[in-house]
Amino acid sequence: MIDGNLVKKRSVEIRKNFLLERATYLASKMHTSEEKALKAIIKSEKYRHIYKNIKELFGKSQQIFTQVDVLSDLSTSTSAQTTLTMQTDIERESLARNRRHSLQSLRTPFLSNPILHESISPESASHHMDVILNGTF
Repeated sequence: MIDGNLVKKRSVEIRKNFLLERATYLASKMHTSEEKALKAIIKSEKYRHIYKNIKELFGKSQQIFTQVDVLSDLSTSTSAQTTLTMQTDIERESLARNRRHSLQSLRTPFLSNPILHESISPESASHHMDVILNGTF
């Protein structure tokens, strides 16, 4: 029969020895003291533990949307909302929202120049995206 407390105590001891060996190795590589290297490792372990806990709390969502509320008029934030329940409507609205979101970059100061705007905008009939991607623009 294996004693759980003994195993846990032993694992803590093994982990501590590993961290000390790792600190010695890092100290020689980083040209610093073992104490500073050990502090850096412990700090890193602390953050890794925190992020692991956060990840466990949120988990990976396996749910799909069954309904989405969208604004009827996108120009005002106070317009009435419409609830979409059909999967095809939700997908269509999601694609439209993503397209609007990605096109926001076309309204930046960099693209306020009409030549650049026409060259990059996918809605422009004279866009030069292929030439830009080929590096010959």
